[in-house]
Amino acid sequence: MSPGTTSQAGCWYAACLYAAGPGWAVVRDVAQPGTIPGGPGLYQQEAAPGAYATHELAQAAAEQLNRPALLRLRPADRYGELPPPADDYHPHPWDLQEPLPVYSHA
Repeated sequence: MSPGTTSQAGCWYAACLYAAGPGWAVVRDVAQPGTIPGGPGLYQQEAAPGAYATHELAQAAAEQLNRPALLRLRPADRYGELPPPADDYHPHPWDLQEPLPVYSHA
């Protein structure tokens, strides 16, 4: 691989399903044992679930898979079973005390 080029290994991208009939899939290249990811070696394509009618739909699905992971919510968070953080906050007794006066050494 020449300097300045980026590898698509590990990233999801759209691939044409010309051998299986018309359509598009979303795949990524996975390095096989002994291969440094992004370097020369052996790679195996891994397919994401689903097939797409157009390149645009497959590309949109690939971009969705390549996005950084969002904060995962617990099931209780999704269904409103947990109180909001303001209702759940109970200050420690030390936080309720008056601050200590500042003394200076003379």
